[in-house]
Parts: sequence; C-alpha cells; structure tokens
Amino acid sequence: STVAVDMLLALLGSPDCTASIDSIQAQLGEPGPLRHHEQTLLQRGFINITGRGRSLTDEGVVRVIDLLEERA
Repeated sequence: STVAVDMLLALLGSPDCTASIDSIQAQLGEPGPLRHHEQTLLQRGFINITGRGRSLTDEGVVRVIDLLEERA
C-alpha cells in the first residue's frame, strides 16, 4: 500500500533507519492507526520492532532502494 511504502521511506530517512511508531505517524500525517500497514511490513520481513521503535531490516533497505529506482 502507499502508506506502507511511505513508512519504509520514513524509516530510511531516520537515524539508523529506526523511528518510533508515533514519529512515523507524525511524519506521514496519517490520522488513523498504522497497525495494519505495520503488520504487512513485519510479515514481509521489511521491518523489525525494537526497544527503540521500528527498524528497517536489510531486506527492507533493499526494497526501499528498489522502490526508489522504480520511481526514477
């Protein structure tokens, strides 16, 4: 989904590719919860939940780079 892609892009731009779910939601300006999109990204192995927030996995970084190349 577009929101899931935007979540990946927000994480890519965050220090250490990690951010809290609240900061991701604030960056995206999404009014509702991101839980469904987060679950999709977790199931696909693109993000992890850590003590510091949500973090891109190596697979997530590769996916974001692929998405950016597709957009170019």
